[in-house]
Amino acid sequence: MRHKDYAIIATLLIAAATCLWLGLSPDQPTIQPVVATTPVSLSSPRVVEQRIETIRVGQRVWVGENPSSELDLRFGDDVVCADWRQMTLRAPKRGGGHAEVEMLRPAWWLEEHGVRAGGEVDIEVPECGIEGRAKVLGVGPCPPIPPGPGRVVTATFHHQAAATIDVAVEGLAEPIGATPNHPFWSETEQRFVRADQLRPGEEVRTLHGTARVASISPRGPPEPVYNLEVHAEHVYRVGETGLLVHNGNPCNFVPSAELEASARTLHVTKVRNSSKEVVHASDQAKARHVFGSKGDATQAIKDLTQRIKSQGFPKGTTIDPKDPNSVLVPIGNGYAVFSIKKGRAQIETIID
Repeated sequence: MRHKDYAIIATLLIAAATCLWLGLSPDQPTIQPVVATTPVSLSSPRVVEQRIETIRVGQRVWVGENPSSELDLRFGDDVVCADWRQMTLRAPKRGGGHAEVEMLRPAWWLEEHGVRAGGEVDIEVPECGIEGRAKVLGVGPCPPIPPGPGRVVTATFHHQAAATIDVAVEGLAEPIGATPNHPFWSETEQRFVRADQLRPGEEVRTLHGTARVASISPRGPPEPVYNLEVHAEHVYRVGETGLLVHNGNPCNFVPSAELEASARTLHVTKVRNSSKEVVHASDQAKARHVFGSKGDATQAIKDLTQRIKSQGFPKGTTIDPKDPNSVLVPIGNGYAVFSIKKGRAQIETIID
């Protein structure tokens, strides 16, 4: 995932619009359960299904092992209740509106970023359209952390999603509701794949083996969506068979101002975009809902290229924290990724 780094970067899932599991109200028939754990004893935990909208920070969920070998331990191997705090945030969305956020972070982290009730803190969750100064509605003690297996839920997110899809999987009585960019672990591809890019017949991982994707279809009008941030592994399981899904990528906490300053020092003597690169970037922009049409994306890329040639990189451009030879340039509802080689900038793709 490429994105700007803010004080809080909850990289939930993978590119595109938003990426949260649907938590349906009681009068809706489809249930989207998360696989949670209840410590009957340390040697024999009870694995249960729980609706995602009822999951709370501090609770443990059963994840198994992230098959990508990704492990984010920048806050330690586990959540220590006495050393952590809970924040309640109201975070702005790029398209208007806001998301309700509950988040756990170490006490030293809150102190380092000056987080206090009544104040504000920078937050960015690109996949959910969250970006800007979030209001800190409250800061309190970390809730009790139950002992036992599983990873601790360190954040919950609730907002409205503009686009949702149904992922029908063999063996499930009802399809899984998801936002288009929510990644499932594909046994076929041996990587995480966006929900809207899964193919019928593709195998996904369950608690007890694999299952095949039956179909992908549009879901309907906007509705409330929910997502979790899970400590360290950044994965969790959903549905009655425990499908493995992703919730975020490890990232470096680097102030956005520092990245912007670095980007402004880049020396670019030429901007070159071949027709092939523009076509690819336009395809990605439409697929990830950064623009409504491929034509709009193509024109925006051309306009941005001309602007960079004449005026340099615009405000908001940052160094890619994962690749110092690339920059992320704001465009539409996302970012254009430009690689920089020997003073020449070249567009690579567009992300959300």
